[in-house]
Amino acid sequence: MDLENLWEQIGLLGRDPICAFELDFRLIAFNQAHNDEFFRVNGFYTKIGDVFCDLFIEKQRPVMRSLMARALTGEPFTVVEEFGSLSSVPRNGRSPTTPCATATATSWALSIARAI
Repeated sequence: MDLENLWEQIGLLGRDPICAFELDFRLIAFNQAHNDEFFRVNGFYTKIGDVFCDLFIEKQRPVMRSLMARALTGEPFTVVEEFGSLSSVPRNGRSPTTPCATATATSWALSIARAI
């Protein structure tokens, strides 16, 4: 799938936070919901080219790297895990972003997240 089609698919998948990343874990696409939710739980925005797993707090980086590597193998899976800097999360009863589904291709992976 080329990037133009990837963007179209991301737009069609709804309002859930969605991001796509390459083999080196660099973000290649994401929707506004992804960036808004990442800011809500981490206090800063992502950008294309960021190594996504390196943006998390230190103790969460290995977990995220492992999940991203797993997604890149082509295995669809569901994960319930808390991510984010809890100090930046407003006390509104919502949990940090939780990856809920991953669809993969050979050289990139797509992650769809929902707060639970």
